[in-house]
Amino acid sequence: MTQFRVLPIRRGDAYLLKSSRGGYLVDGGEHGCELPELLEDRKVRKLRAAICTSACQERLGGILELLDSGHNVAEYWLPEGLETITEMARRFNGDWEGWLKLLDKDSTKPAPSSQQPWPKLLQTGPPNDVQRRLEGASVLIGLALTACLGWSTYTDLSRETYWGHGRRDPMSGLTHYFNWTLEILSDRAAQRWRENKTPITRILRRMGWQLYHGGGPEDLALLCGRLLLAESELLPGGDERGTRAIVQGLAMAAMTAALLAKTTPKLRFFRQTGRLETTLVPRHPVKCVNGIEVSPLEGLAPTATPQAILNEAQLLSGHRNGLVFQYGDPDCSVLFCSDTRMSFLPQNHKFQLDRPTVITAPRQGTCSSERAYNFIASTNPRRDVWVRSHYSNARKVSSDFKKQHNKTCLNSCVHLTLQEILIEYADNQWNHLAGGGCVCK
Repeated sequence: MTQFRVLPIRRGDAYLLKSSRGGYLVDGGEHGCELPELLEDRKVRKLRAAICTSACQERLGGILELLDSGHNVAEYWLPEGLETITEMARRFNGDWEGWLKLLDKDSTKPAPSSQQPWPKLLQTGPPNDVQRRLEGASVLIGLALTACLGWSTYTDLSRETYWGHGRRDPMSGLTHYFNWTLEILSDRAAQRWRENKTPITRILRRMGWQLYHGGGPEDLALLCGRLLLAESELLPGGDERGTRAIVQGLAMAAMTAALLAKTTPKLRFFRQTGRLETTLVPRHPVKCVNGIEVSPLEGLAPTATPQAILNEAQLLSGHRNGLVFQYGDPDCSVLFCSDTRMSFLPQNHKFQLDRPTVITAPRQGTCSSERAYNFIASTNPRRDVWVRSHYSNARKVSSDFKKQHNKTCLNSCVHLTLQEILIEYADNQWNHLAGGGCVCK
């Protein structure tokens, strides 16, 4: 028996697949969607893999909540950019003035190199994974904070805030650094809360809970990342290569690094290849059709320039560059289209579906990835089911999605309410057990 669910989250994608080979979660929706609770309510005690197709908030946020909750997940599959940018940040060459100029921020008061406000630990040997990830997270947070507020953020930083502690104890130095950054961000958040301009009550409550129970540098870095996401909402939006998207990408990468330093899950990282791939992930009935598993730290330059980090951040936060995964068994399959235009396929080439397939509409079924539909072909389209997850009602539905024979939406198209989708494969077909058909016209 194979079951496919679209979980009722407020924003983004979250798909749950249960089969005889185990359970798979593909994407987790936005942070705050309470994904661990949703899985607990559905008695999902264990997952073979939690898969993130894109490092954007609408897909990675819930995966990070799952990681933080300690849910029983055998493996996490992540875009390689999350690991790459963390290590690049750790190898940042210290050109803060260059970084600020790239973002059109105030760079008139760069700090002397002896007082650089980011941890560069003095150590006798190579760092362990925990220390390495926390070092990277600290620089990512510094890059994101200056992108938000400019260099004036750091003018009050005492040399002893990091360096005095870091020379004696690297972890103590990191803790003081994150504490100092958290003070800046929480003061700004509290001011916005008092002015009732930004709904950050949940963040402040979570922050207070964690601090009350005592947290290490990993917890402090995680809180800094959450507050940076709230801070980014004050920046101009709309451009996926703009400052808001860059800050969000840096913050999400810092949160990921903090959680991976805090826990020790089995990880797989995937890199897009720009071509069709047909190899199954070892020991899983799943393949990444536009990427391969890689070791993301291989081949990195010994130092990273501001431009290199900016380029990686834009790739991380950009749209239409998601990983595409396919689950398959002898009878049926599921194609997870994520953020894609299927541009990895050659012109006039079709991705062939030869068995009844559930297809998750790219970009929640909106028009921005309409080109992808032309690259998907089926031997019997009436056996397939297209599903569309949560989307803004202000965004138009793809005309190609509307043309599909069998389609269903997480949002009720008529009443604009969330309706969980549950589809089960039995008797040689996909059967709807929950969630009605789509009537988009």
